[in-house]
Amino acid sequence: MTRLFDLLYHQLNSNPLEASLSARDSKGNWKSYSTEDIKNYSEQAASGLLKLGLKPGDKVALVIYKNRPEWVIMDFALQMAGLISIPLYPTISISEYEYILNEAEVKAAFCGGLDLYDKLSLAGKNIPSLENIYTFDKVEGRPYWEEILDSEGLSKVEEIKGRLTGEDLITIIYTSGTTGNPKGVMLTNNNIMHAILETAPFVTIHPGENVLSFLPLCHIYERAVSFAWFNKAASIYFCGTDSLSGPDGDLASVQPVVFTTVPRLLEKVYEAIYNKGLALKGVKKALFFWA
Repeated sequence: MTRLFDLLYHQLNSNPLEASLSARDSKGNWKSYSTEDIKNYSEQAASGLLKLGLKPGDKVALVIYKNRPEWVIMDFALQMAGLISIPLYPTISISEYEYILNEAEVKAAFCGGLDLYDKLSLAGKNIPSLENIYTFDKVEGRPYWEEILDSEGLSKVEEIKGRLTGEDLITIIYTSGTTGNPKGVMLTNNNIMHAILETAPFVTIHPGENVLSFLPLCHIYERAVSFAWFNKAASIYFCGTDSLSGPDGDLASVQPVVFTTVPRLLEKVYEAIYNKGLALKGVKKALFFWA
């Protein structure tokens, strides 16, 4: 395996899952994509991207408010079509979108959640290269990402895939810009695949076990981890940090064997538990802090 999309086919051939990627729908129910679904959607999206007129080496932006399967599917699709992804944080300003998208000469963007379509549309007025904006949320009057799905150009996708190597550039990740304008970090298949394959012997998880993902996929850490889960054929459940805890939260619902996190989030969970203890009185309070 030398290209990141090889991990998808590895899962399909070795341990195909009925619930490879899952997230809650608008009604709060879990919706899952099988490994076969992801493969079909990714290939058809890659074909659709080429049908839009995009060519290998062109840049496409991805930005979402909360992790979701469509982001991963489109990431695979971009790789298969030889395109370069530009992942972006959802909280940056319109002027920051303008700078990054112009600097990278982005030609298309896919977004999901709240006001992102509006923000990108406003920024797009000053981005000559940006020709198409699609949303992962079905909203009347806005281009929906599934509209690009196409089966006619699958042979072209296969041709491009056959030319791609581990040395090919697949993504440019922009820094926060705390030392001036954001700067793009260029990463190849090999850059990310090296971390996945070298850490694989130490990732003790079995095919089909559940993992939880809530750190932003636009950051290289969680993105690389998601590819590592594909390598291990883990069942990935996406959620937000606001729905993790409690008896009805995603931790209780998914019962993951592992999840990746950062110290600050654990501190917030600890603080919430601690504050509940402070609100208790008498014996209950004493027992709480003794425990």
